[in-house]
Amino acid sequence: ARKGEPPLPRPNSHLHTPCRASAMVARPLCAALLVAAARGLALLPRAPSAVAAVDAAAGLTYEAGPVRDVVYHLHIPKVGGISFGLDASEVLQNRGLKQASREGCFSWQDQNPRVLGTALLLRSPRKHVLSMYDFCLTGQKIAYRD
Repeated sequence: ARKGEPPLPRPNSHLHTPCRASAMVARPLCAALLVAAARGLALLPRAPSAVAAVDAAAGLTYEAGPVRDVVYHLHIPKVGGISFGLDASEVLQNRGLKQASREGCFSWQDQNPRVLGTALLLRSPRKHVLSMYDFCLTGQKIAYRD
């Protein structure tokens, strides 16, 4: 821990809480990214497709019409995506949007004409590897503070 900061939890502690320690920074950033995605900014073009199985797996119904009300959260394990997804759901619901969160391919959005945009959360490479290593070593989710 840096001077004046609380110490990090021990690697084998059994803590796991949604990462809201940096909510003053993370929530506004999360909201800004999701709003940008919902408005269709900086999105790759998608070809319409009738592949309804992907929608069914996400609990969505296939609609051939112009309804675009889903933000696809491409989940990368051990980057805080579950916490991000919880916060994102709050932001999206307030705007009448839904979230489809899963591990998968970026191109999944191409198979669902309802997908308005894609959200992706990245983590510091060092912290990401440490989190993956500790999870593999102990099989338990650990909370770390930045």
